[in-house]
Formats: sequence, structure tokens, C-alpha cells
Amino acid sequence: MFSQGAEDKIKKAKGILTSSIIGIIIIISGYTITYYITSQVESPGSSKPAFNEECENPESMNFYSLNCCEYRVLALGVIDDKCCDSTPFCCAHPTQCQVHGRICTGC
Repeated sequence: MFSQGAEDKIKKAKGILTSSIIGIIIIISGYTITYYITSQVESPGSSKPAFNEECENPESMNFYSLNCCEYRVLALGVIDDKCCDSTPFCCAHPTQCQVHGRICTGC
């Protein structure tokens, strides 16, 4: 529009537009790749923990430890009444513990 028919100005303007479009494509691609990689690092695949025999065996000495109670919630979707007796566990899962008749205090 401002070139007034000068071929060199038209060619320069086309080059600038082409470079701008390529730059925008590179920026969007970089953002997309970064977003994908970040989302995979934060939550890769399944969040289910690996098998822990100690936490699945009721005869185990640590069966009702906070770690084992958390493990069973994540891995099995199970909340035991005794786990809700632990204040940190109860505070982390107040709604589920309330179903088991435990009202969490001291959170």
C-alpha cells in the first residue's frame, strides 16, 4: 500500500510478512511442545502407586501407619476406620472419614 508500485519495497514487505508468519508458527509450536512435556512430567500416566505388600497385609506392623493409609487410598480407593483415627490422615480426608463416623478435629 505504501510502496507506490516500487518492486523492491513490495519484495521487502513480503519477506517481512513471511518471516513474521514463520516466527509465529515457531512460537506456537514451542509453547505447545513445552505445555505437553510439562503436563507429562507433572502427572505421567497413572497416579496409582506401585504395589506395597506391607501396606496391603493387615498383619503388618505398619498397616495403619500414615504412609500405608495414604497408599491404600491411592492404590485401592479404601479408607479404614483406624486410619481416620490419625489426625493428619483425617484432616487430609475429612469427607471420607466423616462417612466412617469420624469428625476431624485439630486440623
